[in-house]
Amino acid sequence: MRVANATFSPWWSVSSEELLRGYEQAFPGQRFSGVIGVDLQALASLFRITGPVQLEHFGTIGADNLVSTVAGSYDRFSSIAERKRLNAELVPAFRDQFFSGGQIQAKVKALVDAADGRHFFLYFRDPPVQHRFARVGMSGNLSYTGNDYVGVFSQNTNGSKNDYYQHREITDDVRLRPDGSALVSLHVLVQNRAPSYTLPGPDPKVGYATRWLDSLVGLFLPNHSRLRSPLVVDGTAESPVFHVPRVPSVHNRKFLEPSFALDSGQSWTAQLSYVVGKAAEVGSDGRMVYRLDVDPQPLVTPETFAVTVHWPRGWHPTGALPEGWTATRDGAHRTGPLPQVMSVAIPLARG
Repeated sequence: MRVANATFSPWWSVSSEELLRGYEQAFPGQRFSGVIGVDLQALASLFRITGPVQLEHFGTIGADNLVSTVAGSYDRFSSIAERKRLNAELVPAFRDQFFSGGQIQAKVKALVDAADGRHFFLYFRDPPVQHRFARVGMSGNLSYTGNDYVGVFSQNTNGSKNDYYQHREITDDVRLRPDGSALVSLHVLVQNRAPSYTLPGPDPKVGYATRWLDSLVGLFLPNHSRLRSPLVVDGTAESPVFHVPRVPSVHNRKFLEPSFALDSGQSWTAQLSYVVGKAAEVGSDGRMVYRLDVDPQPLVTPETFAVTVHWPRGWHPTGALPEGWTATRDGAHRTGPLPQVMSVAIPLARG
């Protein structure tokens, strides 16, 4: 098996430990202390601070063209060797620029902001060290909330770069009840907006140049939730199988794992409804606080997240709605790109 297969879990404390064990099998006798994960979007944010680099064979690489050059350049490279040469020139050039020239505070802030969008994480096997980074949100783990939650993550399975062209829309409809529970309807739309395959011969459906997007999808549900309907995939009901991780740090959050294979221009949908037992915290004073946490996947195009929450009859917010939310006839609504982790708390009162 390939070592990269260890990173299927979006909980980076889990995937990182699996990755380290994989490397220790691949390199017997070596012991690793941790993992630093950074994606191209995070590197691009650093390029905005350090400025571009000039490469011998590839010209100027900077914030505006890094992602498209490395991840979206399907037809530019004639061989695997040429793509590897890009990395061989880019990585040391960027490293030298990052660790020189000062501006350390700005660089660290850029990485902290990148961690908020799950573009950067740190994992260390030393628990006290890891705890310090986890406290400032740099562990790469999912939210630990016990209230309402949404997390949708796809994992490429055909070795392609087609996540560069993946567009995702998540629609969440929440009907809150006076006891703090909620009936939730979740809809996910994935589109493969890759250009048509133009290279000689048929599309191989695997590898760097394919236009096919082949993925597993993890639909992570709130704790204390139970399904109310079958999982409907592309209009067809399926018998859902809950996966419950046995790793303590994952807090046993349930998830479903459907899959799809999309050619250029194709789309995929999944829909399900479930009851969340503790979507809101209900106090003895006749008030409640609805809490929602959403963990985005760090796609090149941020996923669109639309949520509508319906208050129980006779209930209303006791203060201003969170930024980006608007009032509706019986609740509140938010829609738009989700570039960072979202965590909201909305206090409600009866009457």
